[in-house]
Amino acid sequence: MSSRRPQVHLRPGSGRALARGRPWIYTKELRWDEATSALPAGCLVDVVDARGRGVASASFHPTAPISLRCWGAAGLQVDSALLSTRLEAALQLRRRLYQQEFYRLVHAEGDGMPGVVMDRYGPVLALRLQTAGAEHLLEPLLAAVHQVLAPRSLLLHRQGQARRLEQAEAPLEQRGEPLQGPLEISENQARYLVDLRRGQKTGWYYDQQPQRSFLRRLTAGCRVLDAFCYSGGFAIQALLGGASEVLALDRSAPALELARAAAGLNGCEARLKTLRADAFEALPAMAASGERFDLLVLDPPPLARLRRHRAGALQAHRRLAEDAGRLLEPGGILLQSSCSHAIDEVMLLRAISQGLATAGRQGRVILRGGAGPDHPSHSQLPQTAYLTALALALD
Repeated sequence: MSSRRPQVHLRPGSGRALARGRPWIYTKELRWDEATSALPAGCLVDVVDARGRGVASASFHPTAPISLRCWGAAGLQVDSALLSTRLEAALQLRRRLYQQEFYRLVHAEGDGMPGVVMDRYGPVLALRLQTAGAEHLLEPLLAAVHQVLAPRSLLLHRQGQARRLEQAEAPLEQRGEPLQGPLEISENQARYLVDLRRGQKTGWYYDQQPQRSFLRRLTAGCRVLDAFCYSGGFAIQALLGGASEVLALDRSAPALELARAAAGLNGCEARLKTLRADAFEALPAMAASGERFDLLVLDPPPLARLRRHRAGALQAHRRLAEDAGRLLEPGGILLQSSCSHAIDEVMLLRAISQGLATAGRQGRVILRGGAGPDHPSHSQLPQTAYLTALALALD
């Protein structure tokens, strides 16, 4: 172990999950004392078990439920050389998976880089520092990024659930060449516009790419509703799949503007309609007025960021599925997603089934989906497989 690095001690009996490969250590597993409590947020520490053995190197987060996010063995040098090695490994994996440079390049623990999320938009990178530990490593991380990728522009996001728990959110920061308006990206032969400065998360939801590809095969001749559409991810694929009409619904006027612009880029603007509204209010109103669709996409934002929010989120999913049951024609397709690790596939399917039953409908599951392969999940952290998507063919 490094004698220059602070040590954090585990309580007796703790550390079994760490020995099995789980890279998270929770607050209740630590032996707290004045020295530990005084350590700065995000600093690198060596983790010592109750027998005095060094068991891990980790980033320390004193105010978060996950106090330690581990990088590897005790004494490991977490520097630009290590970060370059792990970034290069992440890059080589994506190059095997994708022909174009539009994907999530680093998915935190899934790529051995806790707290670090990086999305690639060709020569532009969006880097999300989700924890104080990632912030602490910013300079060696940037050195690794420039060594491996040399991006033209880089945007730094310091936001997210972990940063909120650490009370350490910060404004967006841009480095390199200034961005001149939205960027154009390509996915499944579709063209999209992405606003990295004002958009949600890092600007685009790469995680839904498999579901968008699946949906495109089902939309020929269909009237489609894309609720919570953001900037038109599903809507554009539906149009290119031959939908007769797509209604894109979202609360964000800028997002709808991007969806309309993307439809223009793809030569299908005449078949796109947009509606600025709250889906929870608009869907029951449309059902009551007699609106009907052949395919409906429900991809809401996170409804349960924490487990204590789960019951309310499941109730919301039931309501949405009930609305879908009243809006879909016989034989219609419902694609409904949850992007919260607090809701697993069994829970989501139960909520959808209950909602459909209330509307007098039943459905057969034709897709059980999740995030694409550019979002690798850690084998010991089911939380990193956060996206659940289900498609059902209704009676």
